Parts: sequence; C-alpha cells; structure tokens
Amino acid sequence: MGIFSGWFAKKNNLKKNNSVLTIQTPSFSNISSVRDNDIFMSAVLCNARHTSKVNVKAYYADKVDDGKLTYLLSLRPNRIMSAATFWEKARINYDCDTNVFIYLNKIKLPNGSFQLDSLWLIDPTSIQCLSDENKNIWFRFWVDSVQVLCDDSQLVVISKNLNKNELFGAGNSCINKAIQVIDTNYQGVENAIKTSAYIRFILQTATLMSDDTKTQRAKKFSEAMLNAEINQTGMAVIDGAEKLTQVDNKGDYVHFEEIKTFQENIYKYLGVNEKILKAENNDNEWQAYYESTIEPFLNKLSQELTYKLFTKREIGFGNEIRVDTNRIQNASFDTRLKISERIQLLPKYAPNQVLKLLYLPEIENGDDLYENKNYQQALDNSVKKKEGEEDGTKTN
Repeated sequence: MGIFSGWFAKKNNLKKNNSVLTIQTPSFSNISSVRDNDIFMSAVLCNARHTSKVNVKAYYADKVDDGKLTYLLSLRPNRIMSAATFWEKARINYDCDTNVFIYLNKIKLPNGSFQLDSLWLIDPTSIQCLSDENKNIWFRFWVDSVQVLCDDSQLVVISKNLNKNELFGAGNSCINKAIQVIDTNYQGVENAIKTSAYIRFILQTATLMSDDTKTQRAKKFSEAMLNAEINQTGMAVIDGAEKLTQVDNKGDYVHFEEIKTFQENIYKYLGVNEKILKAENNDNEWQAYYESTIEPFLNKLSQELTYKLFTKREIGFGNEIRVDTNRIQNASFDTRLKISERIQLLPKYAPNQVLKLLYLPEIENGDDLYENKNYQQALDNSVKKKEGEEDGTKTN
C-alpha cells in the first residue's frame, strides 16, 4: 500500500492511533575527484607535509654546490613559490594525480650554453603529450601565463601506478570504490537532513478534498498545532475523522565499523596510518613510514633531477642531485639524548651536532671537530712486532 493511499480511505477504516512513517527520496552524485574526499586528502596532506621538510641540493664530486642550482632546489624554485611549498605541492600531485611534471626553465648564456633559471610545477590534468613523425615526445602546457612546447629533456616526470602505461601514472581508479562508498554515505546523511524540512506530518481525512482545500487545511493545521507561539501546550487535538502521521526521515547508512574499514583501505593505499596522521607514532613506526612512503618518492625525485640536470659525463665525475633528510628530526627526545651521548663517545665529533639534537642553540666554532683522547690509531701487526723488538718486548 502506498504512503498516500490512506488519504482516500473510508471513514470506518481509519484508526485513531498515530504512527511514524519513514520516507526519504535519496539523490546522490558521483564524486568528481579524490581531492574532494576528506579522508583521502588527510592522508595526502600528511605525506606532503613530511615531504616538504626535505632539503634538495646539488653535489659536484661529493661537494655541496653553493651556487644557483642549490639555491633553486632548496630555497626558491621560482619567483612565486618557496622550496618547501614547491615540494609539498609536488607530493600532492604525486598522490592525487599519480604524476608530477616539473618544467626546467633554462636561459641561454652569452657563451651559447644553457643555465637553469627556474623550476615550475605543471598541472597534470592540463598538460598535453604529443609525438612527431620521428616518435619524439613533446609536451605542451602553460607556465606563468605563457604557453610552452618542449621535449622530455626539459621536463621532470615522476609517476606511480604504471600498470597501464610505461610513461605516466594510471590514476587512482583502484581506490575509487572505497571513496565513493564513503562519499555516498555522507550524501545520504545530508539528504536526510534536507528532506526532514519538506514533510513533517501527514494529516489524513476520510473525505475527498480539492487541492485548494488541502492546502488551506494543511496551513491551518500547521499554524494552529505546530506553531509554538499559538499552541503553547505542545499537544494537537484532532477528531475521529482525521489521522495524523509523523514523517520520520531516516535512511540506511553504512555502519561506523564498515566506514572504518574503507578508511583504513585508503590509508593503506597511501602508505599512512592513524598514528602517523595524529603524530602519535614511535620511532620504529616513523622509520617504517619513512622507508615505505616518503623515501621511494625522494629516490625517484633524486634520480630524475640528476638525469635531467647533468650530462652523462658530469654524472660520471660524481655530479648528482641529493635529497637530504634528517630522519632524527622526528625522533623522540629520549632517542635524541641517547644518540647525543653516543656521538660524544666517537673519536671525533662537533659540539653543534649534539646541540642540534637537543634543540639547543649552536655555539661559535661549534662545527670544529674535537678529539676524544680515549682513542688512537690502530697499528697493524708488522708495526707492533717491530716496535716490540726495538723496546725488547714481545708482541703476541
């Protein structure tokens, strides 16, 4: 029997007791992007925050470059973005779009060579990939309001989920189902709240009425019985020819335990857990998170930048781009204290190394090395034997 069939029932079939009627008209829309899901983005932003702490530097034959290249990589990649923001956004693109595109903007010097002038992040959803008759790959995109067409030598490409394509990431389609279930549940709660304001009661009578009469009766009943200023008793009195039914807008939603399962699936997909998100992890949990989630991205970044910024000959001489990270930075104070005590037992150490670990200000000349006199250079057996013969002692 339909929910409105009672309106046309005969008088002798009406019941005087009131009941609760459940009614809801759901309306759902598919999630447009993983960036619209709060659970997915909370994990993405966690990875991005930790990635932003890296220090990218150029090394020439194992010596740190203090010139423009390191300046661009570690301080200011371009005129509008700091290095921390740049690498944070790069990691967001990596997790959300499974691709990172970095344009290496080079300028021509008077001697005919080219020098890196700036680095720009390209929106992965707007870049166009082209190929010519020689099967060379070209990319077309916009940078700082200027359209650029370049080959792959000027574009750093970092990707994941390469199961469908040899060059670019295939997106996050494998986790979309979990995201859609969570999003649909959220929309169901929102729909229930919205529809609860549409119809709250159904007043059923035994007589047929015109549409205008129905509207007037509904307005009269609402004003007389549901208006708190007029009806101060909180009670509604109707005669036997009428039946009042309350509409209860309730929908069927996924239980919290089931939502928790989908949430954990998203976290596992992005290599995060709740302890990392809430900064409640211990040292071992942080180490596991770094090695499984942060380090793989940094290795790809280091290798791609080295290949695109140096020639094969320069790489052969030891030139490379390194991503320096301070893993101890996230260690507990107890761990830092133990490490500082160990450092002071080494044959040589710099006082500032210990001060940094203990969050203390550095001192002047604190980077100078100090020796521990409890150690001396080890001598091989031939030297020990010769010294023993000279002083009349025997060396075993």
